[in-house]
Amino acid sequence: MNKKKFLNDFYMAEELEKLKMLAGIEQAEPDQIVDLLDVIEVKMSSYDDEELSLLADILIYVLSKRRGIVAKRAEELLSVIYPHVRQKIVSLLWSDDPFPRNVALKIIVYRRDRDIIESLIKDNDKDIRKFAIDMAFEIGDTEILKKGLDDTDPNVVVSAAEYLSRLGDETAVNMMVKKYREVPPEDIYVLLFFIESFLKIGYSNTVELIKEKFKDVSDPLIKNLYIRACGLSKNETYIKDILDSIKDKDTRSEALESLLIFIREKKLSEDMKQRIKNELAEKIRYMSPEEVEKVEKIYKLIES
Repeated sequence: MNKKKFLNDFYMAEELEKLKMLAGIEQAEPDQIVDLLDVIEVKMSSYDDEELSLLADILIYVLSKRRGIVAKRAEELLSVIYPHVRQKIVSLLWSDDPFPRNVALKIIVYRRDRDIIESLIKDNDKDIRKFAIDMAFEIGDTEILKKGLDDTDPNVVVSAAEYLSRLGDETAVNMMVKKYREVPPEDIYVLLFFIESFLKIGYSNTVELIKEKFKDVSDPLIKNLYIRACGLSKNETYIKDILDSIKDKDTRSEALESLLIFIREKKLSEDMKQRIKNELAEKIRYMSPEEVEKVEKIYKLIES
C-alpha cells in the first residue's frame, strides 16, 4: 500500500473518530468541535464515499445535540457534501425534532434540488408534501406549485395557491378558479385562503367568485375581502358597494383603498367622478388623518 495514502487514511479516520467522540460529550467546548470541523472541511474533498457517509451521520448527530455556531458549521458541511449523502439529509424531513428537519429544508432549497422536491410532492405523508410546496416556493418553481393545487390535503392546496399568487403567476389562475369552485361552501378556511390569493394576484373576477360562494357579502367574515375585490373588478356596477362601505367606520379605510385601486385601473365618466366627490365630501369630516390622506389621493387621481 502507498505509505502516503495509508497515513492520509489514518489521519482522516482519526479526525472523524475524534469528532464522533466530541459530539457525544456534553462538556465538550464548542470551540473544540468547531476547530475540528474546520480541519475536516479542508480535507473532506479527499474523503471516499464511506467516509463522507460516516461524516454525515456524525454531523446529523451533532445537529440533534448542539445549537449555535456548532450546529451552523455542521449545517454548512452537510450542505457541501449534500450530493454524496443526499438521501441521509432528505430523511431528516421525517424527523420528530424540528431543528434538523429545518436544516434539511434549508439545505435542499440552497442546493435547489428540484428532483427531490418534485418527488416529495408525491409522498403519501401530507406534511412532507407541504414541505415540498414550501421548498418549491423558495426556489420559485411554479410548475411544482401547480401540482400542489391537485393535492388531496386542503393545507397543501391553499399553500400552493398562496405561493403562486405571491410569485405573480397569472398562468395558474384558471387552475385556481377551477379548484376554488370545487370547494364546498362550508369549507370557509379554504375559500378565504383562495380569495386572498386571487386578490394578491390581482384577479379582476374575484368579486364574482366571492358571490358564488357567499350569499351575504356584508358578513364581517368576508366584507373587507369583498370590498377589495370590488376595487379590482374594473366594473362600475360595484362602485356603489365601495361608496356604501365608506359610510361604515369599520370598513372605511378598506373602501378608500379599494376606490384608489378602482380609479387607477379604470377611466371614469364625468358623472361617476362627481358622484364619488360628493360621497367623499359628505363623509370626510368623520375620517381619520390617514383616511383623509387617501381621499386627497383619490381627488388627485380623479382630476388628473
